[in-house]
Amino acid sequence: MGACGNAHAIEPLIKALGDGNENVREVAVEALGELGDLRAIEPLINVLGDRNTRVITAAEQALGKICDVRAVESLIKALGDRNFNKQIAASKLLSKLGDVRAVKPLIKTLGEGEGYVRKAAAKSLACLGDRKWHEIVKGDNEDFSRLGACGDMRAIESLIQGLQAFGDRGLKGLIEVRKEAAKALASFGAIYPESLIPHWELIGSLVRQPENHKHIDDHPPSDCSTDKHEDSGIGLPWPDRPPVDPSKLGF
Repeated sequence: MGACGNAHAIEPLIKALGDGNENVREVAVEALGELGDLRAIEPLINVLGDRNTRVITAAEQALGKICDVRAVESLIKALGDRNFNKQIAASKLLSKLGDVRAVKPLIKTLGEGEGYVRKAAAKSLACLGDRKWHEIVKGDNEDFSRLGACGDMRAIESLIQGLQAFGDRGLKGLIEVRKEAAKALASFGAIYPESLIPHWELIGSLVRQPENHKHIDDHPPSDCSTDKHEDSGIGLPWPDRPPVDPSKLGF
């Protein structure tokens, strides 16, 4: 149906993206990629969050054929999704499009809770010409400390994102990630005290918000997404006014 290039096939194919059978979804994705109709971009971006890896791969390939600069804003929005597959795929596609509008959102994504999401964003930034992030963010437990020591003011947005990190490691693990981001911000502020002033109130509200262990769940969700841990804070001290002295924060 896709190979014939029939524009009337677009709507049925888009509808088939929601079919319960992964084989049907995969065929529909491939057909939409062959048709190359721009109306398929948004639905295919949504498919990047599919449960099936074959369908995701097919959607990446289809979008690679269709996407142009008109898809940049939608892909940037997908970076903030609660589905890790979608975040990673969006990072890859943004690097291929080569639009500089993606740089700032990708830097923010360097503060996500999952290492493989951070690493994908760093790789995409390297492809866009900002290569140093690939050395700073490697998807390991030291990412936040390296961000805190990098001296690039843009890393503040990454670290603030880290204070709100979500992921599939359970609430205990996420609180640890958020604490690492808080420590890195404190270190950053100790070296560059003026840099945190515009963000001081926001950082304080996120750092001081109490931990909430009511919904602890150490079993990762099956759909690679979660938003149930967003109501928990870090429960650490943070001064009302700058400057910040990391040695007095009890981290």
